[in-house]
Formats: sequence, C-alpha cells, structure tokens
Amino acid sequence: MRKPILLLFFFCSFLSVLSFGQNKLEGIGKFKIKKTTTAYLDTLSKEQDFERTTIKSFMDNFMLTNQINKIAEIFPDTVNTYNSPPNAHYSKDVRAFYIPTIKISEIDISNTYLIFYKDTLVGINTNYTSEIADAFEVKYGNPAISKMEKVVKCTLKLTGGIVTYVDTTFYYTWENGEIKCIAAISDYHNSECEKKKFSYISINIEKISQKISDFDFKESERIMNKNKVIQNNEKKKKLTDF
Repeated sequence: MRKPILLLFFFCSFLSVLSFGQNKLEGIGKFKIKKTTTAYLDTLSKEQDFERTTIKSFMDNFMLTNQINKIAEIFPDTVNTYNSPPNAHYSKDVRAFYIPTIKISEIDISNTYLIFYKDTLVGINTNYTSEIADAFEVKYGNPAISKMEKVVKCTLKLTGGIVTYVDTTFYYTWENGEIKCIAAISDYHNSECEKKKFSYISINIEKISQKISDFDFKESERIMNKNKVIQNNEKKKKLTDF
C-alpha cells in the first residue's frame, strides 16, 4: 500500500510546485492593478526624469504622441464633451494619466493610459505589440483565445460598387480573479473598403471599469442637455422681437 501513497504524495507535491511557480497577472512592470497608487508616478518621474504635464483636449493628446520622458494627467472638457481627450473621465474618484513611451524589461510600451479609482490603479490600456503578448504568454501561460466575425458592407471608392467582407477580431485573454487582460487584434474594412488593422491591450477590473463608464455616459449626457438648454435660451433672446 505504500507505493500508491508515495505516488500520490509526489503528484500533490508536483502540483504544489506548479501552483507556487506560476506568476499571477497583476499588470505591467510596476504598474500593478489594485496595488499601485498615484504616488508611484512621482517616483517614476524622478527615477526616469519624466516631465509632468496635462492633457485637456483631443489635440493635446495628439501632440504628445510618441514624445519621450513625459507623463500627462488627463482632464475632460466639461463644456464641449466631444473635445475631451481619450480616457478622460468625469468622476472625482477617477484620475487618468498618459505615458507616450516607456521601456519596461527592455520592451517598448507606447500610448499607455493609466486609470486610478480612489487613488488605486484599476486599468491599463496600451498599444498591442507581439513583444508584449509574448512576454505575457511566457510569464502567465497560454491565454484563452476567442474569435469574433462580423459581416460588413462597404462602397468601393473608384467604382461605387458595394462589396461584402467578413471582418475578424481575435481576443487573447489572461485572468487572475477579477483582473482581466485582453489583447485584441482586428482586421477590418473602412467605409471605402480599405483594409485596416486595429489592436490594443487592456488590463482592468471589469466591474469598476463598467462603473466608471456608466458614470461618464450619464455625466456627458447631462452636460450635453445643459448645453442645449443654454443654446436654446440664447436663440430665444435673439428672437425677442420676432
């Protein structure tokens, strides 16, 4: 009877080693979901001599793209919502930052957005690269893979003919409890049938990201409705003698 017991013991020990040896998804580098606070950005600025700045419009964000040694806090346009930069949020509990370029473990990371909720990191959005995806696979194991297909119709620019394509998006997913990382790669066609590519990497806590998104939607609706009232009142003033 001792042999089966010994085999069971070694098997359980092997599983234990695998369990303890496997890394768990937390984020990228020192940007760790549920752990990193905004105070770390001060440390990062000093360590890498990053200049601190702000983004208050879509154009501000565009002008910072690909610049080095920058960290920008993002603020929404509370008057003209359409002019708000990407990843700008309205809740006072949320702060968002943009890092155009940074190197982590000798891997170039570009267009990185960091979302903090009540001063704790809850979201990371960055450009997809095969180097980042490979690093995730090495560190966290094989991802779950899913595919979404969408039938689209577009109009050829030269002939005006209507063509049907099947656009495909692949999703590579790693999870650690409520923390989820999605690397997405999409081939799609625009309205003129030109083939395009779109990709991203997003790491977040879905329930908090959804909460932030819901608040943003309600607040942007409130601002737009308020602006409509103001515009209508201005029009009425001009029509006083009409």
